[in-house]
Amino acid sequence: MPDIGGGETHLRDLVSYISKYHDTVVITMKPYQSRKEKVPLVEKTGNVSVVRIPRPMRSLIYSNGKWRPFATLIYLPYFYIYVAFWSLRYKNAIIAFHLHGLLLAPLCVFLKRITGRKCIISVHFTFKRGGKILEEVVLWGLRRADHVLALSELEKENLIKLGIPREKVLKFTYWVDLESFKPIERAIAREKLGIDKSIFMVLFVGRLIEEKGIDIVLEVAKNMEKIEFYIIGDGPLREKVLKSSSEIKNLHYVGPVDNFSLPSWYSASNVLVVPSTSEEGFGRVIIEAFACGIPVIGSNLGGIPEAIQPHVGKIVSPNPQEFIKAISEVSKSSYSRWEIRKYAEERFGLKNAETILRCLIDY
Repeated sequence: MPDIGGGETHLRDLVSYISKYHDTVVITMKPYQSRKEKVPLVEKTGNVSVVRIPRPMRSLIYSNGKWRPFATLIYLPYFYIYVAFWSLRYKNAIIAFHLHGLLLAPLCVFLKRITGRKCIISVHFTFKRGGKILEEVVLWGLRRADHVLALSELEKENLIKLGIPREKVLKFTYWVDLESFKPIERAIAREKLGIDKSIFMVLFVGRLIEEKGIDIVLEVAKNMEKIEFYIIGDGPLREKVLKSSSEIKNLHYVGPVDNFSLPSWYSASNVLVVPSTSEEGFGRVIIEAFACGIPVIGSNLGGIPEAIQPHVGKIVSPNPQEFIKAISEVSKSSYSRWEIRKYAEERFGLKNAETILRCLIDY
């Protein structure tokens, strides 16, 4: 898989679903990594193959996010060429292409021309047209895809306004394994994790990058001394979070946690915060928390407001003052864990995967 995050977890779940019906190949870049783990370039499990293209200087780029735009200029053409080569070599075995991310939109046009196969694109973030040449090229590719999948109603309408035919644009929604992510009694979860049963616990799960609002979490923790904050994740701002956790007594940095352990952390918490400062499509951690019966406080940007209804959480502006106020209100409120769980079952089950499969395979 690529770097671990909500989009990558979605890709894993999608591949697991599609591979029940068809052989599936994932071509991705080798992940940025802060830890020196060995990741195979080619891996095959059952009828799923994963091919990872090496990234030069990935450790340097991981440690300094400012290098990423420069890295894109190097990696993107390299990725295009590799995918084109693979597609020509196995043309007769390909049924359809599913591309993830705006920067791959032009590749969709090329793949359709050389193989004659269907190509769809999933858009995980809000696309804003600013008149730059690259943005116009991306839009050119999106218009020529067979389908464009938007992660929110807001983004769906945005893409239609940008000139993509309405009949091509569909909304899709992340889903979660409701058997893996389910409520655990809070006292049991806290005993398992070694957390005081009497505290009010706020949880953040995500990449440690500026766009996820990690600076807001640090500032809020500093100003709410009687509430305990736990941060799960990894990323370029890891050292900053570590330093803050040593200076702020009620701030705890857990580090990266695997999906198997996440339900315990959600269940141990009183609330999840998602203070994203960018217009992301739909925070996957939101539906994982809901599946475990935990309310969510999210920012009012992108597709986040579409996920959070009043009886399962709050929507606020992404600034420390608004999150301090919302956390204080939630700490005095009583949310029903089972109502939140029911909400997750109704909106975020496996049936959401069928939208994507129908686009890829005509049935």
